[in-house]
Amino acid sequence: MKTIKLFFCAVLLASSVQAQRLPRRATPYLDTALEVSNYLASLEQPQASGIAWPASDQPGTYVSTGVVDGAAGIGFFYLRLYQVTRDPAFLDKARKAADFVDYQYRNGGIYGNYDWLSGVAGGGEFFLALYSATADPVYLNRATFAGDWLESNALSDAYGYHWVFPGLTNVYTSLAHGSGGVALFLTHLYRQTANPSYLQFAEGAVRWTTHYTVPLGDSAIGWKRLATDTGTYNGWCGGSAGMYFVLKELWLVTGNDSYLDLMLSTARGLPVAADWKCPGGGAYSASAGCQGGAPPQAAWGYGTPSYNDYPEIVCHGVASILFVLFDAFANTGDVTFRDTARAGIQWLEAVAEVQPQGLRWEHIYASGLLEPGLLTGTASIGYAFLRFSHMDPVDAPTSPHRPAAPLPAGSPYLKEAQAAAQYLLSVANHPQPNQSRWLTYSLPKPSWASDPAGFPVEYDTGWYTGAAGIGIFLLDLHDATCGIDAVSDELSPLNP
Repeated sequence: MKTIKLFFCAVLLASSVQAQRLPRRATPYLDTALEVSNYLASLEQPQASGIAWPASDQPGTYVSTGVVDGAAGIGFFYLRLYQVTRDPAFLDKARKAADFVDYQYRNGGIYGNYDWLSGVAGGGEFFLALYSATADPVYLNRATFAGDWLESNALSDAYGYHWVFPGLTNVYTSLAHGSGGVALFLTHLYRQTANPSYLQFAEGAVRWTTHYTVPLGDSAIGWKRLATDTGTYNGWCGGSAGMYFVLKELWLVTGNDSYLDLMLSTARGLPVAADWKCPGGGAYSASAGCQGGAPPQAAWGYGTPSYNDYPEIVCHGVASILFVLFDAFANTGDVTFRDTARAGIQWLEAVAEVQPQGLRWEHIYASGLLEPGLLTGTASIGYAFLRFSHMDPVDAPTSPHRPAAPLPAGSPYLKEAQAAAQYLLSVANHPQPNQSRWLTYSLPKPSWASDPAGFPVEYDTGWYTGAAGIGIFLLDLHDATCGIDAVSDELSPLNP
């Protein structure tokens, strides 16, 4: 049986050459997040306004404004680090990241177009996060500039509002790249401003997106990723799992039960889309379950129908689908949602790879593709288990990877999150003392990923695949290990 270390908190006083810190609790997770900050500081580039970071360590790598690999995503990391340490130097970094993003938006520079992951909608979310943290009206003004830009660049048709990437024929629908993500930001902006125009465009964007759903059974639907798709897409970045939370936000803001109905129809589509399995490869029976009463497992392909392609990670995979199912159970009490989510957890535990230190997960099951990132790799699964500890607080069965043992706080799911972090700490690279970073793709890569352009050997810096996102996971794990229940939503970019 693999022994997984548990780390406990110790209160200490720390100082920084940049600024005096308040007392903090020491864990290896916080220590490594501070080393991430040191690494990012070694790469930062002063700009005409603010600072930016290259997307990776490679010479000549671009800088950008987006959440995915740019200043907004790294700014989220520094804002989270400030929340944990209360060191004003980290808030200053986040402010300077926002200065760069806003300057680019207002001066026709790098803005990544409209979307949530790389463009103006995501930058607007970063401004709102800074406004929430500081109450500085500068950031609300910047968020409204982003919202107004999105309104002025919207395309209107009989269905509602949508946005397109210049030069691309693909029209995206969902959260990461589509109208769903714009609707999410505009709904958040409406919460802060009460400007009805933002709500009008948010609702119009969702109304447009609803024309790209697919029936999956009795009161069950799935969502397309592209307007031209014929099947549905399941994950957070481009399909049902992301759209569920866009709809939830609109329901909470408006009280309109039509959004609740769409939410729950989306949730009902996910058990329909699941591929059910039994431990050891045994046949699963919908009526009898698994032989001997063994707990069943559930996995999802990228789309419906699946092609035995099972991504594990949050962006496209099983992990984010379980967020929806647990949330739907909380809203309805329907145990089908909870039990399907727990079957998904059984699968994630079964596919974990035991390492000399901790556990790791593949991006796609049996692909050999190993990544560390917050949306794409082991940090993604570690983050997911942190979420499960809030969403499914009851004790779960023990497993070979989770022996029965007292935990410092919260649900036993915390142990899997710690095992993920233990692996990440063991494979971190340290280019200088007190710096930490991670290879974007672990070596050796599978033969199908040998293309150096598509799968480069590099150290990414950003939120999606890089050091900043891994740092955010470690900061959240630090809080959880210390018994601090940070306020967070299902995948807030600030506090995932």
